[in-house]
Amino acid sequence: MTATAKTSKTEPAAEAKPRRPRLIVAIGRQRVGKTTILKAITEITLHQGGDPQVWNTDIMNKSHAIDTVGVDVLTPPEQHASGQAAWLEEQIMGMAQTGRDAVLDIGGGWTAVHELIQGSPLLGAMRRMKVRLIPYFVIGFEPADLDYLDDLHRRDFNPPGSVVIINEGLASYKADSKEHTRAIIRHPAVQQALTNKGTVATFPAVNGLLKVAERNQSFFDFVAGKPVPGMPTPSWFDTLRFDFWLRHSIPTFMRDLGADFLPNMPNGLPPVVSKEEIENGDDGDDE
Repeated sequence: MTATAKTSKTEPAAEAKPRRPRLIVAIGRQRVGKTTILKAITEITLHQGGDPQVWNTDIMNKSHAIDTVGVDVLTPPEQHASGQAAWLEEQIMGMAQTGRDAVLDIGGGWTAVHELIQGSPLLGAMRRMKVRLIPYFVIGFEPADLDYLDDLHRRDFNPPGSVVIINEGLASYKADSKEHTRAIIRHPAVQQALTNKGTVATFPAVNGLLKVAERNQSFFDFVAGKPVPGMPTPSWFDTLRFDFWLRHSIPTFMRDLGADFLPNMPNGLPPVVSKEEIENGDDGDDE
């Protein structure tokens, strides 16, 4: 008797879905740290091999501008919100063609993004263009910060996969921030974002942001001690403080958040460097 061999059929591997370009935009009241968060994430993304476009419609903000990230920053020719909204529509359509991510700094108050939310089918258009919107709703510890988020929800703006970022730097006392954070997460506006595939993360605080802003330079250039005409050399205390923030605190935040809510980084998420490694770095002579 001849045995009949069974032929095994191999199922074809499912094709991976093409990655959609991501538009990351920080939304929130004025002075909640939106530009700082976007600037830090963009700089680290660039160090990890990413190539996002950077758009700035917050052109009235001169002291804490995102323009110092180290790449060309695109700005609209118009200053009023409606003109900027038309400019943003063009840029978003360009994303669908190039496939590049983009980081958008819009400022506070009534912005071009509000114009798009109010006057156009923003989410539907982006879905059809296969461009993914990732809003960062940036809040501090003031009730008005949550009112801002609640107002957006009342305008039916609650995109799937939104991120609520609590800026730890706005806590009056760090010892109280954990309890305040738990109260914020329980707030109905935050819960509404979380029920639509959203997430929440706490952005780490650092002292001395004004010193970097006054020098009008990137965070990495500040850590490297790059000279700025007319400005004193940063102290070792300041540079090491920001070095720890950039190479430990923010990478920890990024890993908690997850790569799915960040720009593309071909080299992967940044490693979390320990305090000991940073303090024992290039320190000159050892005793």
